[in-house]
Formats: sequence, C-alpha cells, structure tokens
Amino acid sequence: MLKPVQRIPQYRLLFEEYLKCLSESSPDYVDTQTALAVVANVAAHANATMKQGNNFMKLLALQDRLSSSSSGDHDSSSSRGPRCELVRPGRYLLKEGELLKLCRREMQPRYFILLSDVLLYTSFVTSGPGGALRLNYELTLEGMKVETPKAEEFKNEFSVISTSRSFTLQASTAEERDEWIVALREAIEDNASRRSTFLQAKTFVYRQPSTSTLGKQAPVWIPDYRVTMCQQCTAEFTLTFRRHHCRACGKVVCDHCSANRAPLQYKKNQTARVCDTCFEILQKDFEHRYEGSAVQEDQQGDKIRRVSSLKAQFKKGIRESSRNRIKKRVPERLMEVCASDASSQMCGYLRMMVRRSWHRGWFVLKDRVLYEYRAPQDVCALQSLPVLGYIVEAMQKVREEADGVDACLTFQLTHTNQPPLVFHADTPHLAKKWIQAMKEAVVLT
Repeated sequence: MLKPVQRIPQYRLLFEEYLKCLSESSPDYVDTQTALAVVANVAAHANATMKQGNNFMKLLALQDRLSSSSSGDHDSSSSRGPRCELVRPGRYLLKEGELLKLCRREMQPRYFILLSDVLLYTSFVTSGPGGALRLNYELTLEGMKVETPKAEEFKNEFSVISTSRSFTLQASTAEERDEWIVALREAIEDNASRRSTFLQAKTFVYRQPSTSTLGKQAPVWIPDYRVTMCQQCTAEFTLTFRRHHCRACGKVVCDHCSANRAPLQYKKNQTARVCDTCFEILQKDFEHRYEGSAVQEDQQGDKIRRVSSLKAQFKKGIRESSRNRIKKRVPERLMEVCASDASSQMCGYLRMMVRRSWHRGWFVLKDRVLYEYRAPQDVCALQSLPVLGYIVEAMQKVREEADGVDACLTFQLTHTNQPPLVFHADTPHLAKKWIQAMKEAVVLT
C-alpha cells in the first residue's frame, strides 16, 4: 500500500528534472508544467491523508489509555464525563506529555493532551510508558490564556488560565516549557480564528467580552509554601492559624479575611469562600449589572426573583475572635512593594551572610531599594535597604566567613562605616544578573 504513495514524490522529482532540461520553446514545456502541477497537488493530498491517518491512530491509542474510573480531585465544575471521546471530525492531536502540576503543598505528575479544540488534564492510573490515564478535566481553548513568571527561579513554570480551571505547571527544562507555551498559544489563536469565522456568519450569538474576569474564570491558586502570611492583613500563619484560598483571586488568606461567601460565574453561580477585597468588588459588580438594568414587562417577575436569589447568596463574614492571630505593627515602607512585583528590576532567592551563617530569603530590587521577604508571594517585607551609594563587588577569592562557597557565586555591598553585606546566589548565571542589576541601582543615571 505504501509503494504507490512513495512513487508520487518520485514522479514529482522526475517532472522537475525533465522541466529543467526543456526550453520554453519546446512543445512539451507547457504540458510538462501542467503535469507537474497535477502531481504536486496529488502529493500534497497524499501527505495530508497520511497525516490524518497517523493522527487518527494516535487518538485511538490515547483513547485506549484513558480510564473511565472516578477521579479523586474531580468536582462538579469539571467537564469530565463517563468516557472521553477523543476522535471527532476536525480534531487533531497537537502535543502530549508529562508535566508537574503545582499543588497546594507539592509538585505532582500529570499527563496533558493538547488537541485542536481542548486541553485534556489527566493523571496516571498505572505507571510506565503507555500506562492507563484518568481524565480529570477537559478544558476548552476558548478564553484560555498562558502566562509565565518573571523570576529566574521559576523559569521552568507557566500558568494555564481557563474559565473552569486554572493551574501552574512545571516542565523538566526551560526548552520543554517554551515548546508547551508555543504550542498552547498557537492552538488558542487557531481556535479563536476558527470561532471568529463562525461568529461572523452567526453575528447574533456574539457577546461583548467583560472588562473584568474576577469570578468569571478560575484563578491560579498560590501554593501554600510560597506564602508565610495572610495576603490581606499580613498576619503570620502558624500550625493553628491556618491558610485559606480565595476562590475568586486565588490568594492565600486567613479565615479572618475570607469569611465571606459569594456566587461565582465560573462555578455556575455556586457560592464559595472569597476574601474581603473580592467580596466588595463582586458585590458592586453585581449591583451594577442587575439592580439598575431594565427588563421587559413579561420577564420582570422572573428576573426579579432570579436577581433576589443571587443577591441573597452574598454573605458578609462575621469577624471572629483574633485568637492565634499573630499580627505585628508593620511600617508602611515594608508594604510598598510585594514579593511578586512584576515591575521589579530583579527578584529571586539569595543567601545573605548573617552572624557567620547563610540565611536564605527572597529578595526584590526595585527603585534602588532592596527588599527581603520570607517567601516569594509575601505582601510585606522583612526589611528594606536603599542601595544608592553602595559599592557592588564580586568576590575575587573564597573568604573564610563564606564557608568555602565558590567565589563566582558570591558578591557584596559595601558602604563607608557600614559592615559589608555578603550575598550568595545559587548559580553563576544568577550571580552575574544580580551583580549587574545592583551596579545599575547603586548609581544615579
């Protein structure tokens, strides 16, 4: 069966070589051009048919791997059915592979399948190549976004944000991450292009997109271990003073700041825990959208009842006792910049020499001020240091107080009548980036 297909490219090459030997005045020149065009079209059609056949076989193989067993982390908002039918007209496989999903406390392996219209989020049922998979979520590409973090420490990570589920993933290398990002963004653009073509023919189904996505799409949850304090009131978390997640913005907050309940559109207007800030925004947005809107006479009764039902779901939390709540008086200057500030000149983990031992922290350099945090998502700094006027020096040799750390990883800030501040980066590349950023920050330009 393959032999006739393999002959088609050979015929095309023969016609091309034959055409080179003919002059334009030859009686066979025009006929050869016509024959070459026909053979080229046949070759393109044969290649497309073979690709469709290969795609069909890959989809069937994935269909066999998918398990119909129940999912442990499945909830009512997912699109998971009793069995996923992968093979559909016009659907083709774009990319598949294993990625680590950033969960609340640790990384967990998951298997992702990118199709032309959806992204399948699956988990492993059995280990080994070709093992069975369980479908957790089927995420449509419509409205999906892909975002990347700025910090060098998270260079292998990227976030997938959709209307029903959002999460952060980690690839094994930066190259693999970039491949996934390119594949996802191209698939999202192609899917949007196909839909826009359809909507031009069906203009009556078009809706103006909202300027705010709060409550309309699932947020990316910030992992517990990247926060040490409430991102609302800055109270420190302990074993008894626990973390909670706002279901609207994904921030880590305390129970005191997230005792509210509000309906969320991405949860089909089911009520969920939200922080104080999101509660006020959602409530004002609800009042703006519904309470001042005009309705037709025959629809007025039903709409009033529906609006009243939604309004009753907004429940402001009652402030409970502040027992176990460790909240310190914080200077305003330590809250000017958060640890995840996207406009900072440099941010990342560093080790700083404190009393002849290394202390690891998250540092942010912005507007010629160096801030130190316990974790990369904290909203309040431990301390701040204006670096203008300091001298940045790369360590030329191993110092005794640096515990034998390689000189290429260390640098220091020195100032007249001040003890030197010695820092230690994780890699030579990071050390060079920090030194360059510091040298730009210590002088006025």
